[in-house]
Amino acid sequence: VYVSALTKPEDGLARRDPKMMSPKLFDRWYCSPYVQSIAYQLHEAIPHSHVDEIRQVAQNEGTVLSRIKGLMLLVTLAALLSSALAVSAAMATTISERRSEVGLMKALGAGHGSVAAIFFAEAALLAFFGGLAGYAAGLLLAHQIGRAIFGSNISIQPVLFPIILSLAIAVTFAGSAAAIRKAVLFDPVFALRGDA
Repeated sequence: VYVSALTKPEDGLARRDPKMMSPKLFDRWYCSPYVQSIAYQLHEAIPHSHVDEIRQVAQNEGTVLSRIKGLMLLVTLAALLSSALAVSAAMATTISERRSEVGLMKALGAGHGSVAAIFFAEAALLAFFGGLAGYAAGLLLAHQIGRAIFGSNISIQPVLFPIILSLAIAVTFAGSAAAIRKAVLFDPVFALRGDA
């Protein structure tokens, strides 16, 4: 008997031995459409049967998935680098436009830390909303890519949300650091005169 089924690409759970799983993990494995779990269920349903897995399609999906993961890693690194450069340029422009404001703060007694804190607080706020928008867009794209390529939804772990926000803030701070350092070093006399 030949049975054709839509299967889920192999992941860490699919490669584990079902005999060594906890009951909760076994239920998850058993209910997931992995090639191994389908074969296991067929063997349970038809006593004294021998089930062979034809793995060509599943292996091809696994190969495609690993290549997509590598490509996504490169795209992510390129996006992070370009984001840091864009933030750096935007922050440099903002600080240049607010040169007299920085000069006034310093003339009124604001220290380097106070000036830097104002710009870092603005950057953190923008990073938070940017990370939120990026997470929502990434969630939507992940579901669409999962349906288009594999015919199933991609499960997104909730732990990714704080990681994404932290990464957005870190990239924004890294991109802003040089421009903020320049603002901290403005001489208030020249900044107020417009010579800086």
